[in-house]
This record gives sequence, structure tokens and C-alpha cells, in this order.
Amino acid sequence: MLLGLTLMFWPIGRWIQWLASRRIVERMAIAFEAACLVRGGNVAIADAFCESRLARQHGVSFGTLEPSAPLEALIERALPA
Repeated sequence: MLLGLTLMFWPIGRWIQWLASRRIVERMAIAFEAACLVRGGNVAIADAFCESRLARQHGVSFGTLEPSAPLEALIERALPA
């Protein structure tokens, strides 16, 4: 409750700083995830991730990819035998 009241009375400059830092951390996490996928060895999966998240070639809804995405490789990775 106290945190909610504190956030409610932040000046606008503080809100802008908070939102900007949150965005930077989100982008850093996505870059780290991309680096892990690239180093993981599956080029098709890494390329699909980089195109959809780093190049922002995806829709707004979760799970949307370009039609050229390697769907079979993605499904195989998600559901190993």
C-alpha cells in the first residue's frame, strides 16, 4: 500500500526516468536472450528470434512470427522427443 502511494505522488520526471530505465533493461534482456540463442547453435531458431524481437518484425500479439519463420524447427525445439 505504501509503495502504491509513493508511486502515485512521483513527479512526472521521475516517471519518465522509471519508464526509460525499464525499457533499457527489457532491451538488454532481449539482447542477452538473442546472444544465448546464437551461441546455442541452432541457426534457424536464433535467426527467427533475432528477426522477430531485435528487428521487430512481428505482430503485437504474443507468438506472432513472419510466415517465413522455421515453424517445424520451433515446434521440434518446444516439444523434444
